[in-house]
Amino acid sequence: MPFFRILLIIIVIYLLLQLVARLVFGSVAKRTYKSSNAQRKNDSRREGEVTVDFKSGSKSKKIDRDEGEYISFEEVNDD
Repeated sequence: MPFFRILLIIIVIYLLLQLVARLVFGSVAKRTYKSSNAQRKNDSRREGEVTVDFKSGSKSKKIDRDEGEYISFEEVNDD
């Protein structure tokens, strides 16, 4: 008899935890969904429009002459 009582308690605890998890994560998911919809509504761009933001920084990459090595090659024809 104690085995069935412990088993019943474990099942009840599992079901309660599942219910609490649904309530907590459900409300978090709803909040996230609402905030993402609000961001989409505030976005003034049309669908398919692309914008590019450039970072202001150095215009060209500078590589030291000491870095890497030069490898000479010959072009081989397969004729």
